[in-house]
Amino acid sequence: AIDGSEMQVDVVAALPAGSNNIGDVDIVSTPTTSATISGQSSSSTSYAALTGSNMTTDTHGIFSYVIQITGTDNCTLKVQGSNDNSNWVDDDMAEVTIATGASGLISGTTFFQYIRLQFKSSNTNGTTVNGQGYAK
Repeated sequence: AIDGSEMQVDVVAALPAGSNNIGDVDIVSTPTTSATISGQSSSSTSYAALTGSNMTTDTHGIFSYVIQITGTDNCTLKVQGSNDNSNWVDDDMAEVTIATGASGLISGTTFFQYIRLQFKSSNTNGTTVNGQGYAK
């Protein structure tokens, strides 16, 4: 409708309902995974896979782990990746050491579809890891 020099348009009626609507955003099918690491312990100074840390990303994915260390020893962590979920290689990220009683964040981007953490104790007294991870 035109009123003098102004034009009024019913924008709501102009936009069709359904998936053609610009406000219809699909967040359900976004590939995301999470990990829960609960009380995983080691007294070994050799690396072992951190149970519960495996996640799946889309190609060129992002990931983040929040880790808490308890026990008597520091914990050293490294990221590993795989494109077939069975042949694992070390990611090019530097190892991360988190002190006993402390929390830390490990995050980055990866070209691998599958990622996990490996961990070891700084001594043979033992370390325990708890944490959460998220990948997209």
